[in-house]
Formats: sequence, C-alpha cells, structure tokens
Amino acid sequence: MNKKKIFRWLVFIAAWLMVACGPPRLINEYKEGGYYPQEFKTNLAFLALEWAERQPYIVASGSLADRERGIFYTAKHFTDEFGTFGPDYCKVFFNGKVYTARVVKVPPIRDAALIRIDSFFSSRDFPELLLVAKERPKVGDRVFIKGIHPHPHGIRALNEADGFPDRVIDIFRTYYGKVQRDLTKESQVVIDELEGIVVKPDPAAIIKDDKLSDEIKSILLQHENESYIKVKMARDHRFSFGGLSGGVAANDRGEVFGVITTQNPFRFERDESSFFFVQNHSQEGGTVKRVFDTIYVTPNEDIKELLKFVE
Repeated sequence: MNKKKIFRWLVFIAAWLMVACGPPRLINEYKEGGYYPQEFKTNLAFLALEWAERQPYIVASGSLADRERGIFYTAKHFTDEFGTFGPDYCKVFFNGKVYTARVVKVPPIRDAALIRIDSFFSSRDFPELLLVAKERPKVGDRVFIKGIHPHPHGIRALNEADGFPDRVIDIFRTYYGKVQRDLTKESQVVIDELEGIVVKPDPAAIIKDDKLSDEIKSILLQHENESYIKVKMARDHRFSFGGLSGGVAANDRGEVFGVITTQNPFRFERDESSFFFVQNHSQEGGTVKRVFDTIYVTPNEDIKELLKFVE
C-alpha cells in the first residue's frame, strides 16, 4: 500500500471516529465533582428537576427536616412533577454539595411533602435543625419568608439600587455551565429572606370582587382561609415567587412556623399616577402595575405529621 492510500485510510478512520464518537466532551469540574461554590451555611436547599439530566426545568426550595436520614421538607406540587417529563428524582443543592433525592411515600397533607437523599451524604456536613415555633404567629406579627430561587438580572439591579442587594449562589454558571452574556436573559440563584407581617384571610372580599373571574376566585379561595397563614411582604417582590415553594416561614425569633405553599399572583394596585389597574386593562388607559407581595404558608401542625409517618 503506497503512502497516498495509507494517508486516505488514516483520514477516513479519523473522520469515522469523529462521527461515531462525536465531539470531545467538555469536562465541567463542578458537575463531575458534584459541588458548587457557596460561602455560607444555611438550612435551605435549592431543588431542581432536570431535563435530560442537563438543565433544570422546574425548581423549588427545600428545608432540612432530619439530619441523620437526609430528609427535607418541600412543596407537594413540586414533587408531583417527578417523573412527568424527566427523572423521578430531583437534584438537591445544599451548602456547596449536590445530591439526588426521591419522594418519601407518605400520605399527602396539604401542599407539603418530604424528599430523602438517596446518594451518599454525611450528616456531619449538615447544620443543626432550625427551631420549631410552638404556636402560630398572630395577625400583625412580623415574620420572614426564606427560600432559594432564581432572580433575573434586572430584578437584582433594582433590589441593589433600593438597598436590598441579593445574595447570589453561583449554581447556574458553575454547575450548569450557563454563561449568558445577554443580561436581559440572565438569571442567578439567590437566597431570599423577605420580611412581612401576618394578615387575616378575607375570603368575602375575594367573592365580592367583580374584577376577578370565577376561575381566579376559585384558585384564591383554596388558600384564603384559616387553614393557611397569610403573609403580606413589607415590599413588592417585583416578580413571581415561583421557586420559593417548599421554603420556610419563621417568626422574628428565627423559629419556623410553616412551609411556603403558594402566592397570590392576582394583586394589582394604583401606579405612581394613581390610576387603578385590573389585570391587563386600566380604567384610565395607563400601564399595568402588578404586585407580588402575598404568600400563603402551610402551618407546622400539618407538616409535622409527615415525619411521624416516616418513623
């Protein structure tokens, strides 16, 4: 075989190897090592359901419930999505390490659920559990809503300008390798610690509100009652609370009194020009101002029953 034929065969073999094996896989040391940078400790976890084990498509918050068994509280509407479009487990991002966790099979109680780590972990890496409040907060009490979810760049910029800078946890850029140069599309995972007060549910006001459709009224009335604890934030969150579900609500002594369940996404108020807006229409032809400042919490007396079933 002459040199030309040998060269052609080598080119053919190289081309075949490239097609058969595909391009060389870029190694992400964070994903390979199952970790990400986080400089502080918390009892909160960032939870993610991944699409084809590559990128998160549904996220939620979780809170440590049992150190020795690696169990976390979260929201049932999050765990209901396990296995729907992807795997039947979620990723748990907890204090710099990444685990996998599956649902603990217990009877459903409101919108709360338990997940348990099924990958290797050491309970010595986990912080002490948060103190649990012995009683519900009263109407007018100051409370704090705590969870971990993504904030767009624009929201972070506004928060910093207002004197409330977000504490970023660098998960998207490191573990998921998402580098977004267009800041209008960029998001970062942050830990939210939002101050609010407990307010009294007012289902009668919802029923009488002629600006709301019957469908929206039905959605709101599921939570606008004494079975849940209603919290109004001290300031507008500016966009959806989505992803905070499964986080914790604590009193001003740091004692947990419940798990974050849902939000009221149908709040509209007057803007700076004193025009009142309803959904996508205004009475005076201005711009819609939507307010995100109301959260509903599932109280301790419900969620504590979940751990009893595990035991």
